[in-house]
Amino acid sequence: MNLLPPPLFGCVHRRNCDECSGLANSHLEVLAENLAGATLVATVDVSLEGKEVAEQAAAKDLTKRFALANDPPRPDVILFRDRKMFRYEGNLAVEDLQRFALTEFAVLDGQDVPKPRTFFDKFIATFKSYFVEQGRNVEL
Repeated sequence: MNLLPPPLFGCVHRRNCDECSGLANSHLEVLAENLAGATLVATVDVSLEGKEVAEQAAAKDLTKRFALANDPPRPDVILFRDRKMFRYEGNLAVEDLQRFALTEFAVLDGQDVPKPRTFFDKFIATFKSYFVEQGRNVEL
C-alpha cells in the first residue's frame, strides 16, 4: 500500500512575468491533461500586488520556504515526488516539462521538501534582520 501522495508538478508564477503568464495559461492545461492519473499539475501565484495582507504574507512565506527568486525572468517549476523536490531549469515546452515530470527528474538528487516556517522561525528571522540593519552581526 502506497501512502505517499501522488507526484505534484508545480509552477510558481508572478503576474508581472510574461513567460509565467504564457506557461500558466496554455501549457499547464495541456500538461495536466497529458499527465492525468500520473502527476497532479498546479499553479501558485506569489505576486504581492492586488492581494490582501494575509495573502501577501502567505506568498512571502512560500517564497522564503522554497527559496524562490523574488523577480525571476521565468517561473519556478518544481516537481514534488516521494517527499523530495526537483527544480526544473529546462525549456518550458509541454513535451520537455512532461518528460521531466515522468522520467528525467530521476537523474537529479532531489532536495528534501522544506518544512513550513514556524512562528519561532519567523521571529528569529525578524530579530536577525533588525540587527543586520543596525550593522551588527548576530549568530543564533
